[in-house]
Amino acid sequence: MYRINLNNTPNQYASFNIGEDGYDIRIKTVKGMLYADLFLNGEEIVRSRRCINKMPLIYTKRLGNFYFLDTVGNEDPTYDKLNDRFLFIYDETYII
Repeated sequence: MYRINLNNTPNQYASFNIGEDGYDIRIKTVKGMLYADLFLNGEEIVRSRRCINKMPLIYTKRLGNFYFLDTVGNEDPTYDKLNDRFLFIYDETYII
């Protein structure tokens, strides 16, 4: 399980590696809700997916997935509490 640090800004772009794979995530805030685009080695794999607590970002069948985790309760993430209350997680054992 990996914790990926994001900025506390409403709109952002971040790059990170997991093993041999390079990922890019673009987060945008619309009416207080977070939406994500996710790229794997330059290829878009998720477009405008709403970020919901414990809900996987990738909906295709695969081993491993990304999700946001509320460490205090069961709220959906907000940009101002990223890395504090809301963690962005990659779980390599997650199976959809």
